[in-house]
Amino acid sequence: MAALLHTLPSTLRLVGVYRKLHSSSVPVLMFHGVLPDAAASPFNSRGKIVSPKKLEAFLGRFARIFRIVSMDEFVSRMLNRERPRNVSVITFDDGYRNVYAHAYPVLKAMGLPFTVFVSTGFTDTAAVLPTDILNYAVAKTAAAALPRGVLARDVDMSTPQAKASALRLLKESFKTAPADEKARRLDRICEALRVPRNGPEYDDVRFLSSAEIREMAAQGVAFGGHTVTHPILSSEPAGRVRTEVRECKRALESITGKTVSVFAYPNGSRADFNEAVKREVREAGYAAAFSTIHGLHWPGDDLFEIHRVGVDDRWSYEEFETRASGILKAFGG
Repeated sequence: MAALLHTLPSTLRLVGVYRKLHSSSVPVLMFHGVLPDAAASPFNSRGKIVSPKKLEAFLGRFARIFRIVSMDEFVSRMLNRERPRNVSVITFDDGYRNVYAHAYPVLKAMGLPFTVFVSTGFTDTAAVLPTDILNYAVAKTAAAALPRGVLARDVDMSTPQAKASALRLLKESFKTAPADEKARRLDRICEALRVPRNGPEYDDVRFLSSAEIREMAAQGVAFGGHTVTHPILSSEPAGRVRTEVRECKRALESITGKTVSVFAYPNGSRADFNEAVKREVREAGYAAAFSTIHGLHWPGDDLFEIHRVGVDDRWSYEEFETRASGILKAFGG
């Protein structure tokens, strides 16, 4: 069904009909990074980084169907249980500096509001997410295998397909590891694969500075919390969760001089947060929180488990619009 539906927007116009029947559902778009294709390539195994040209082309067409609203308007309307027709929201997770360099100029010129979720512990540092280091290491290595030691066995890396499988295994092994253990594993992986552990190779996936956040906030860009250090909150004790969500809010409000009322769960799948985490976020003073669970938000849905449509650079515009319509989920796709 999903494969068939990707061809329908240009033939049967079923997506447009579906949207007319479900116009009060809100596709909250989720982006991560924005970089030209060549710069994105070593970090883009999952398509999470879109090119500036694709961002402009996709949103230019999308904004002719949907009215892109600010985060404040979206939250206010949802709190009041209003049923606005054909509205959408643009969000970016993680707070990459490339959003300032490549997305901000495009969206400012287009007059489209957007929100950036920031992990404040990375602001004004040279930090790089472990997942980005893993992407780079696997993409750039000339080694045919990762020897056992990091994982329980040798891991084949001799073909593109083997590299993709190895990357999935490595990311899964990192998901709930403590920060110091992640750092040790990254050292071993980069040494074994003979790639840099740090350096200018990673400049495109470093994080926003306070000055960049302050500048964008002054121009109307909204900011939301994404914790301090990007842990998987469902795996953390209550005290750590409380510190991560509250200190992030405090730091962002200090930088921007504005109230921070929204939050996004790191990683954000259903396993990565729970009712206790949602309660901590609510009690910290946030009005809404966003997951990475695919789907649209309907008026009356839980405002602390907002679903989103993650945008993949590998999609055509037709697939993007089809997924943002909600029709695939309606048919079990």
